[in-house]
Amino acid sequence: MIRFAVRIAALLTLVVLMCVTDAYIRQQEDVLPQGAEGAVLLDLSDSTISKQRAVEDLDALSDQNDLHLAKVVADKQDFLHGKNLYAFGKSTGATPVQLAWYEKSTHGVLESSSRLGDADLNGMYVFRGDGAEVIGGWARQNHVTVTVLDTRAQSIAKFTLVSSGYGVALICSLILLLVSSMGWSVLSAHSKALRVVAGQSRAAIIAADIRSYLTVAGPVLVGGYVLGVIAVALLRADHAVSRFLWTSVPFLLAFLLLLVVTFAAMTLIAAPTAEVIAQRRSGILAYRSLSEALKLVAIALTAVSLPIFTSAAMTSLGSSTNASYWKVFGDDVSLRILTASEDSYQATEPRLAQLVGRAESSHEALLNYRLSPESSPASDFDGVVLTNTAYLDQVRESLGADLESVAGDSAADAAVAGLSENLSMWCARACSASDFELFTTAPDAVFPALDGAGDAELALLHHPLVLNTDRIAGVYRPDFIGPLLTSGNIVFSSGSSVSRSVDELGLGNVVLSIDRVADTGLQQGQSDYERAGAQIVGIALVLMALVLSSAIAAQVYIATIARRVFVCRCAGMSWPRVLERRLVYEAAAVCVCAALAFIYGTVQGVQYSWTVFVAPVLYLLISYPAHVVAGQTMFDRSVLRKV
Repeated sequence: MIRFAVRIAALLTLVVLMCVTDAYIRQQEDVLPQGAEGAVLLDLSDSTISKQRAVEDLDALSDQNDLHLAKVVADKQDFLHGKNLYAFGKSTGATPVQLAWYEKSTHGVLESSSRLGDADLNGMYVFRGDGAEVIGGWARQNHVTVTVLDTRAQSIAKFTLVSSGYGVALICSLILLLVSSMGWSVLSAHSKALRVVAGQSRAAIIAADIRSYLTVAGPVLVGGYVLGVIAVALLRADHAVSRFLWTSVPFLLAFLLLLVVTFAAMTLIAAPTAEVIAQRRSGILAYRSLSEALKLVAIALTAVSLPIFTSAAMTSLGSSTNASYWKVFGDDVSLRILTASEDSYQATEPRLAQLVGRAESSHEALLNYRLSPESSPASDFDGVVLTNTAYLDQVRESLGADLESVAGDSAADAAVAGLSENLSMWCARACSASDFELFTTAPDAVFPALDGAGDAELALLHHPLVLNTDRIAGVYRPDFIGPLLTSGNIVFSSGSSVSRSVDELGLGNVVLSIDRVADTGLQQGQSDYERAGAQIVGIALVLMALVLSSAIAAQVYIATIARRVFVCRCAGMSWPRVLERRLVYEAAAVCVCAALAFIYGTVQGVQYSWTVFVAPVLYLLISYPAHVVAGQTMFDRSVLRKV
């Protein structure tokens, strides 16, 4: 059993290291795609510079400073796997170039910045060269908010370990390595005693222990690494193997060094001496306390980390799922509007209303405005949303979900009546519930709604009150339509049409840019999806490490009471009777650890705190059969006088 456990422990540790390597490469490519050396986040929301001028400036910066700068944009058709780069400067050709990514499922192209079109300029930019200082200077001059990302290798590695769950899995695998080295030392205790009697030095005994371990675990490690590389070749892109090999070398060297140090330490702790052998005592008794301590640490670590990483994984999955609803907006664009003064803005409002009226006549203007909870009196609904028919049609087409009419519903009428003061300020003339179509969602359906803060936050409502109208410009006042445009709550389905209208209405000096609404949300959803996958794998590795450490800890314990086990079994005692005290102690210890972890998680407000009990249940399910198998193996070895 111990040989099998040692092989599995070595293989699991190797798997964790290979998963960490793979996650590190994916995180590095997410932050520094295509060999980039740095990355920044730009936010032009408060800038006075137009989109065309910003692109021209960034092109000039790239050419003048020998800077390779590109904007990262998630593919709107396949936001989970599509990632495109738009390069600035004259060096980029007009023909799109297919990019090679580490992930086989990831696809994208490198295009010139001249093809950015409606893509949002807000977001992440990557560069090669001295980009942070150059971009930062330009950003300060134009009131653009810039955030320089920490892209150092150690920072990426730290983020990979902390955010994914692999960090805890790695700690558990190191504990497993310690416990497995104890188990191997227990297995070879008899031969080490004979070597001491034969006069071998302690260094020779340690070297022999390491050689014997590598003889057993070596083929598994080599085979596991080869299978891992094959898996990378199959699951990742064709060119990913060489990158994986080079990146994994430091991790493997650290693993081998740790392996040697661990086995040397474990051998020294319980190395038999002539005096111990003469007194017919066993050096492995020194392992008992250490084994128990490591086991409790593994249980506590697993119990504490499970709810944290389960919550993180579920949050990431939820965020990714929520972000998928940005697909409702497809190619829809919003306007970034800025005027010189408040008077100038008020003078512009009638033309902005005309702009919406033109787009609405061709069914290209969409209204989606979720009222803030403070201004929403609909207690029977989870929100109030102002829409127009074009947006509802787009929701039906994109999500395949329909809405239910609540016309004449007392709760809906009461909610609209509660909005009468607001409607009197918003509507061009006196309006009431009869002026709107009133809807709510069908059962088990959700309704995506944009808040009015201008932060492009998408809320998913399960039972909203939807106030719908056929004509935005015909119902609402220009001084209400203007703020809705500024906050991005009125969007347009055709960027080219609204661009022509902007020019025809003389709004070119007011509308600084026309940007796709969904870009930022889709890119965030892409990152959340990748992070959730890593966290789920990390949880699985933590549980596997707990199972193996439980099995090996049982072997170490049985080895320390081998004589008692032999006598009890010869006297006809059953295994439950022999192991009774041990099993009661185990149950009490793991239940206390789980209870403390549950209390800690509950006090800290961690979601899924109940998952702490997975650790003790899993441990107790493994503990009894592991002790029985170890005890039977030890009894058989005692009969054959091998201990």
